Amino acid sequence: MKPNAPEDIRGALKPTKTNVTGIQIGEHFPLMARLMDKVSLIRSLSYNSGASHENGQRWVMTGHDFSANNPQPHTGLVISRVFRPQGDLPASIVLPGKIANTGASTPHGQAGAYLGSAHKPFFLNGDPARKDFQVANLLPPKGLSEFRVQSRRGRCHRGYSGHARA
Repeated sequence: MKPNAPEDIRGALKPTKTNVTGIQIGEHFPLMARLMDKVSLIRSLSYNSGASHENGQRWVMTGHDFSANNPQPHTGLVISRVFRPQGDLPASIVLPGKIANTGASTPHGQAGAYLGSAHKPFFLNGDPARKDFQVANLLPPKGLSEFRVQSRRGRCHRGYSGHARA
């Protein structure tokens, strides 16, 4: 945030005070503002591998520069591999979605590389703040009732609603 910069540089978002004296964050993070004493804030990041955003994205996503001969996995995948998923949620979730085509021909550091697809992140592919938000690929196909889903899982018995359906 640059709250003291000229208006055309600082942007439309307002700063919010945090529970750490002297640190402000964006107005859209009120809960984080209350937990800021438990957050590590990185104020700068630099790299010497070129001046493109894709290079910076790969460093942030993987901790490595791009190498076609030795691609590196996304940090979330490494965490998934080391600690295994805990509970029902994926070990790594990318919000709001995968970095799309930015005009560069090199990857953005979101793949599994040598870890494979078993640990790939779940891409939300949507904005939870939207009123019409739905998590892609988690909704049943149209026409598939809850009864059919449960019966496929073996949780329904004959006699439920009078009949067993498939």
